[in-house]
Amino acid sequence: MKNCVVKGNISAMLKYDSALPTFGESAYAGGMAGLVSSNSTFENCVAVGSMKAENTCNSANVGIYGCAYAGGLIGNATAAVTVKDSMALTTQQAGAAKGPASKYAGSFAAQMTGADLTLSGTNWYVKTADAAEVSDATPIDTTVLNGKTYGDETTMKAPTGVIMKSDYTALEGSKVSFIKATEESKTGTVKLVYGGQEFFTTEITVAKKDLTNDSKVVITGINSVYPNADAAAAAKDNISVFYNGTKLVGGTDYTVTQDTANSKFTISFIGNYTGSVEKPYTVDTGALVVTATDYNGTYDGKIHSIIVKASEGVTVKYGEAKATYTQDSIAKKDAGTYVVYWKATKDDKEITGSAVITIKKAPLTIKADDMSMTVGGTLPKFTYTSTGLVNGDSLATEPKLACTADGSVAGTYSIVPSGADAGSNYEITYVNGTLTIYSRSSGGGSSSGGSSYTVSVPSTKNGDVTVSPKNASKGDTVTITVKPDSGYELDTLTVKDASGNKLKLTDKGNGKYTFTMPGSKVTVSAEFVEEQAASIFADVPADAYYAKAVEWAVKKGITNGKANGLFGSNDPCTRGQIVTFLWRAAGSPAPKGTAKVPGDVLPGSYCYNAVAWAIENGITNGFADGTFGVNNTCTRGQSVTLLYRALGKAPTTVNGFTDVAADAFCADAVAWAVESGVTNGTSANTFSPNNGCTRAQIVTFLYRAKN
Repeated sequence: MKNCVVKGNISAMLKYDSALPTFGESAYAGGMAGLVSSNSTFENCVAVGSMKAENTCNSANVGIYGCAYAGGLIGNATAAVTVKDSMALTTQQAGAAKGPASKYAGSFAAQMTGADLTLSGTNWYVKTADAAEVSDATPIDTTVLNGKTYGDETTMKAPTGVIMKSDYTALEGSKVSFIKATEESKTGTVKLVYGGQEFFTTEITVAKKDLTNDSKVVITGINSVYPNADAAAAAKDNISVFYNGTKLVGGTDYTVTQDTANSKFTISFIGNYTGSVEKPYTVDTGALVVTATDYNGTYDGKIHSIIVKASEGVTVKYGEAKATYTQDSIAKKDAGTYVVYWKATKDDKEITGSAVITIKKAPLTIKADDMSMTVGGTLPKFTYTSTGLVNGDSLATEPKLACTADGSVAGTYSIVPSGADAGSNYEITYVNGTLTIYSRSSGGGSSSGGSSYTVSVPSTKNGDVTVSPKNASKGDTVTITVKPDSGYELDTLTVKDASGNKLKLTDKGNGKYTFTMPGSKVTVSAEFVEEQAASIFADVPADAYYAKAVEWAVKKGITNGKANGLFGSNDPCTRGQIVTFLWRAAGSPAPKGTAKVPGDVLPGSYCYNAVAWAIENGITNGFADGTFGVNNTCTRGQSVTLLYRALGKAPTTVNGFTDVAADAFCADAVAWAVESGVTNGTSANTFSPNNGCTRAQIVTFLYRAKN
């Protein structure tokens, strides 16, 4: 027997009947044959289902007894049997009234009576707790399904075509994942199916995952200090829980409760998890008020960061590891989940917390284009359209396009795309196209070959444009491939026929465009322009106190942010930077060359002309030691003094801060700054003139002074 598939549940039942005094018969159940009495070979055969043999014809008053044989492929054989490259996807059950000595069950053959069973090639069988192991055969080992915990994975080899049906497990290749925990004292059903036929069913328990002391649990959104219990309660909705890098779902995977008496949050795990974690906090009525917001979005090729809001004068530092706060900002572009830890300080106050950047993979659709041809012709070159690539991204590997048609038979055929690679920032969905092959006309008319026309592409600056084919007939599809040089992007792409008429272009994505060839030559022209920097910085929230100031500064050409695409809002602002901002705000006038520029300001540096201009105009003289302190952080007292000398008018009020003496170098500047609305004190009585300023604060001061 060769190349056979038998699906179904087979039962062989013999029951005792007093009206039929016949004894000694046997019950045979086998996927391919109940009884084999001559030498046989079963090659490339598949039996799917359950095999059950039961014999109750054995009477205690008669000395002749029958047996029950249940085998995956054969019930019983009295002659030699060879099984080659076959699958016994079955379970076997045998029962006999006489007892164990008269019932036989086996994965391939229940019994070989005086004959040999030979296995060759690759043969599969179902291994269960009750089925004996078969040497020289490959088992589907169902015993690995027992005693697992939610989230576990195990290996269970299975032949191609076997699928697993269960709410609790999932089979992919040879990997079994346990995807749902069973409820207390309950079990979950797992079924194995081949060709639509169930052949194995079992009940399993899947334990809940205990996360109580699991180091892979990360909880974010809880500050170390809150000014009061209500502030802590307001932060409850911002708490996020991650396990092994995956964000858990509140209300499904965990709940959060607040214990105000003991100043702590309790995260209780539910659903597929169990256990709990306590997160204490401190209540201090004088604590800094700082809030942090997660970023949740889809990959768009831009950088993104968490948003930390704090009052003016608060310094915020960041880290990607707990208790490590060394970075002025952290932003991410690629898809993934990133926990960001932060620390805010002001004077002797400190507060820490965390938030999360979550960037999901962008959806990318790759569709095979529909094509047509006439039977007997040459297969067209298959093309595709990709939708969803972020501007500037491209496919690392283009898809393969497969079709079973050879062009000899009319009909419709699927064009199947596969194998593309766009990197880890995309989730690819493939959509088949259709090749339609039309029958040739049976009419007796004549036809003539079509003319070929030239597709010309004049030389283009800052990019490359190619076409395929370079000569085409009317109605042909022509593909244009555009590749800008580094730092440039496509501005316009135009195709015109011989009469100067524009042709319709179809954007295929990944720098490819197509058009239908007219009955004339065509010209393709393209223009490339420099890439435009993003107008919004990831570390400048739209509702931040400094957002308008930063936008104004960028539009005025006062600053363009940092090289990494961030503004560096919380970075210290140096003395070199502030005089450069002032100089650019004044129109970047050329210095007269009369100033003696301090030695630590190097000729040709970004701030050399700005410092020279500032000295010439009496805005600054540098330090007494002859240096300018170009890389020193500019203090609040210095910043308002520089602004006052460059833009201010004599104040009509007197400085009233206790930490700014009447004869201090910055006294008038502080009075002017408060009177003009440039800045207020750090408290009702203090200005903190020696505190350093951030870049966000300096552009805000400048914006207020100029507007």
